[in-house]
This record gives sequence, structure tokens and C-alpha cells, in this order.
Amino acid sequence: MNILNLPDEVRPGDAVAADDFNKLVRALRSVQIQPGKGYQRRLNASGTTLTIKQGGRRDGVTEYAPFALRSIKEVTAGNYEVTLEPGRVKMATPVDAADTGPPAGSGYAYYVPEIGGVPMNEKDVDGKLPTIALVSGEMIFCQVERGPTGVVQGTVQMVVGDTGDNSDHYQPTDPAGSGHDSLHDKIRILEIEVVADELEVKVWRKSDIDLTPFLWTGENVGGGSRVFQEHDEQEGVYKFRSITGCWATEVTEQGETIQVEWEGENVGDGSLGSSGSFGQILIEKAEEDPGNPICGEAAKFKTILQGAVSTRKQIEIVNEDENVRIQGNGKNGSILWVDCEGEDVTLLTYRDGLVTSDGEAIITAGCSDGLPSGTSGQMLYHNGTNWVVLANPGAPGDATPTPFEYWQLEHNGTAPYWGGVI
Repeated sequence: MNILNLPDEVRPGDAVAADDFNKLVRALRSVQIQPGKGYQRRLNASGTTLTIKQGGRRDGVTEYAPFALRSIKEVTAGNYEVTLEPGRVKMATPVDAADTGPPAGSGYAYYVPEIGGVPMNEKDVDGKLPTIALVSGEMIFCQVERGPTGVVQGTVQMVVGDTGDNSDHYQPTDPAGSGHDSLHDKIRILEIEVVADELEVKVWRKSDIDLTPFLWTGENVGGGSRVFQEHDEQEGVYKFRSITGCWATEVTEQGETIQVEWEGENVGDGSLGSSGSFGQILIEKAEEDPGNPICGEAAKFKTILQGAVSTRKQIEIVNEDENVRIQGNGKNGSILWVDCEGEDVTLLTYRDGLVTSDGEAIITAGCSDGLPSGTSGQMLYHNGTNWVVLANPGAPGDATPTPFEYWQLEHNGTAPYWGGVI
């Protein structure tokens, strides 16, 4: 801290003594400008110069940290030109690290950013590095594009943007369709701002940039139900569906697998009758599923058949896409009773081999008024209207006036009658 030995103040019109003037001159000469953080002071005959503090020196060469500010100058009013120390972007690459060779992968990839299409470590014919132009309120970024797995893709570039620019980070794509590849990661390097006609430089980074690929990405494969549901961008959480068992299905965790088991049994005791009137569909479980040794048992079911032999098909079994249909055998018909007047009564109707008639059918036997009563040996004939009895003749010798030997049945074209034979 400098303490100045200044002369006393004087009022307007007072004479200024030579001693006081010389005292003021000596005070001004004793003033020393103190450098702030990041600056260094140089004293010379013309005065004091402040410069940005550089790195150390090795073998007579100044050393700069990666991406450190080498120089900045105002080329025109409000326009500045910045030279940075070249830096690198280092990316861990799990695929390369997993490569066991030969030669074995190092597990890292290195990228030198470009400035206007020129690598920032490439000097021109005059031995100068490429420069970046910017104005007050702007910031220099190292912009990196990354793909779905977080690995660098394309060219790493040094770009200029607003101080409020943010990165657009990768969001994993999930079954819901959200998420996207990384458009760019913007790593802040340096910003400038003119405050009260003074240039302020804020340095954000003076080291190489280390990037880590995203830890995980995934997708549902195959044609089954999707276990991976989504990646919640707001929470940054990968969400998976839970597997639950309903009704007779049981889900258990078995070490590295999730086992889904189905339990079933035949119900009822078959009290309606013996074999032929009922059947059990579920067979005992097999000892082991031959298609998957992880599954200890597999359920088996009986096949529904339509008859023991091909000629015995009271019903027919049709195997459809979504159903097993049990239907009749295609036989249709009816059983009728026709009375003496030609009127019929339906006793039974069947369609597709199955009875379809309902209720009772009553039959009254006989025709007209019924049969007449008679005695032993009498005959019955129809007189055109009703059934009548042909009376028995008397004994042959009893006939009068002329006895004959026996009777014979004769017919006159209209009705039968008994005629005597002499």
C-alpha cells in the first residue's frame, strides 16, 4: 500500500511555494501500480506496464496451460482478437478399451479443436496460431458433438457465442419416442466484457477437456412385451416395467433370472358319472420343459377329440384361429306322426345332429269315432263312412226255408255278406 506525502491544500488565489510543488512531484513519482490476479507489472523508463501473467518457462520457452489466453488485442473499436494456447479433448472409449488387441486399445481418443476449419495447434507460415474474433459480451466455447452412446462424432470446434448459451445434452431414446442425440456440448473457455471503458477478461478453463461417454443406453428387442419403458429426462432416471403375476401365474426372482410359473388344477370330483360323462383337461406337469432347461416343469393339456372311431361322430371338433368349436355332425331331420285324417304331429326335431324341439307332443290313437264293439268270430269292414261289423251267420242246417251245407263269404260289389251253399 502506498502512502503519499502530499502538501497542504491551498485556497484559490494563494501563492504556490516551490517546496510544495516539488513535494507533489515527488509524491506522484513514488506511486506504484499494483497488479491484480492474473497480471504482472513491468517498470521501465516510460512508466509501468501491466501484462497478462503467462505460464512458467522451460528451456527459455514460455509454457501455457491448455486453452489458456496467449494474447488479446483490440483490432478496431470494440472488436478483439484472441489467441489461445492449443488444447485437446480427451474421450474415454469403452469399446476401444475392451479391444484386447493386438495391439490392445488405450481406451482413450484425443481430438484437437479447430478454429475456422484449422486445427488450433497448426501455425501459419509466419509461425502464428489461428485467432478468434469476438466483441464485448461474447464467450469462446469448445463445442463437441456426441452420438447416441456419448462418443464424440464429427469435428470438435472453437466457437463464439452469447454468454448465456447452454449445452444441448443427449437424452436416451426410449419406447415412448422421447429423447434425442446430443446436438452439442458447449464447454466455456473465456469471455470478455467492457465495463466503464475497461476490458475485463474472465478465464473459465486452462486445462485439457476430459469427456466420459454416457454410461448406458438400451432398447427392447424381440417381439414380446417391452420391459424398458422410458428414460425420464426431468429426473434423469431409466424406468423399467415390473413383471407381475395374475390369477394362477406366479413371478419369482431366481438369481439372474425372473421366473414366471403357471399353476393349475382340475376341479370337481366327477360325481356326475364315470368316464364317458366327464373328463379332466389338465394332465400332470412334465418333469422338465425340454425346450428350456431353466423351467423345471411345463403344463400339458389333453386334446379334445370328436369320437373314438371315424364312424362315430355325434359331434364335430373344429380348430379355429382363436377358438375350439364343438358343433353337431351336420345331420338334420324330424320324426312325425300322421293320423287317419292326414294331420301330422311333430314328435321330435333335430338339427346338426342335436335335438331342437321343446315341450311335449300328444298323440291320440285311432280314427273317426273308434272301432265298433263285437263278439268272437265277427269280421270288420268299412261301409264307406265307418268301420262296421259283419254279423256271424247261423249254423248251416238251421237255415230256412231251405237248409244248406255251409256258409261262404261273398261280396256284391258294395259290401261283404254270407251266402249258403246247398
